[in-house]
Amino acid sequence: MKYVKRVMILMIGVMLLVACKPSEKYAGEWQAVSGDGEEVTMHFDREEKQLIFTSNDGEEEVHEINQNAAGVKNNLQYFRIEIGEDAYYVIFKDRKDEGNAEFVKQTNHASDYDDMVGEVIFTMSR
Repeated sequence: MKYVKRVMILMIGVMLLVACKPSEKYAGEWQAVSGDGEEVTMHFDREEKQLIFTSNDGEEEVHEINQNAAGVKNNLQYFRIEIGEDAYYVIFKDRKDEGNAEFVKQTNHASDYDDMVGEVIFTMSR
């Protein structure tokens, strides 16, 4: 009976996690710079579940997002979000520093952060 309860609680937790809004930790507006110096404004909208990129010339690019994982590893905190078929991570290298993060595109098919290989797309700051 205990086993059945644990499995049901785990399944409910997974279902809730799949439908998660973006976390308050990274929600809102960020100034971001790519590796090649491109500057954009990134806005994570919790209510609409969207990520809006705005270029310096005012062009907007809107993406529907779905946060489907979050975790802490040592002092690092991460959030996994999906945009279409691609997986991205918002990573706080110091989980207490809410003003700096990285936006990383996952480049392999790992389902766990520990096995994730990725490319830093933007360095973000508030």
